[in-house]
Parts: sequence; C-alpha cells; structure tokens
Amino acid sequence: MTTSGPRASLIELIQTLNPDEQAAVQAFIKFLREEREQPTSPRAAFDEFVAEHSDLLQRLAQ
Repeated sequence: MTTSGPRASLIELIQTLNPDEQAAVQAFIKFLREEREQPTSPRAAFDEFVAEHSDLLQRLAQ
C-alpha cells in the first residue's frame, strides 16, 4: 500500500523524530481521538493536552 499526500508527509515527518518526540505525537493523537467523542474545539483540546502533559512537552523542548 502506497500512501501519498498529507498523510505521507506526516508519516515521513514523524519518522524523523526521536523516540520521545514520537511518543509525544502518539499521545497527542490518542488524546485527540478521545476528545473527538466529546464536543470541544481543537483549541480547547490542545490546551487540555498541554495542561495534562506539560512535563513531557518540557522534556521535548530541551
């Protein structure tokens, strides 16, 4: 199966990340999927993710 377009670009980008960064992306995607079941704005979902995972984001920023 060949993937093209934005999905392929995202996969290629994620593959360039280190394992901690990949884990953060995976956690964020999981979080968004769970939030999809609840009516909320993308901004609110992002803000909630940042609040819940600030330690991970701080480690990634180093």
